[in-house]
Amino acid sequence: MKQIVSVVIYLKNILCINQKLKMLRFYSMILLAMLTSACNSDIQSDPDQIINTDWVLTEINGNSPEFENDLSNQPFIRFDTEERRVHGSTSCNRFNGDYMLDEESNELSFSKMASTKMACPDMSVEGEFISMLKEVDHFERNSGSLTFFNSSDESIALFEIDEE
Repeated sequence: MKQIVSVVIYLKNILCINQKLKMLRFYSMILLAMLTSACNSDIQSDPDQIINTDWVLTEINGNSPEFENDLSNQPFIRFDTEERRVHGSTSCNRFNGDYMLDEESNELSFSKMASTKMACPDMSVEGEFISMLKEVDHFERNSGSLTFFNSSDESIALFEIDEE
């Protein structure tokens, strides 16, 4: 009889431990989901940050480029924090390079820039975009927008966060 009681107590303890393990797994999965969602929100959700966000060109040298309802050609720029690299599209070709960014003084410069060399029907926006990148001296960011300025403090490009 004592053996049966011991076996019953042993099985009850195993069931209790099994239930605790299930609860532990359940809470671990909830914690993992919360941590994952917090990591995925990253900097993109903060409009005051410019890094790790796609910025779509809306104005260059005071003009709004026309894309005739084809936004797939709209130039954009993205700053990658891990590698201190920048990449994007000029409307026709892709580009990449290094950047130096001082978030305190808002100074910004690009170096070691490279791009693909496809020929497109209208290269005017691309030419302006490449020239603009060479002139950037500093930037300003305001809730969802990013403005590049030259050394004369003239606005040379305006970008907005890509909502897609």
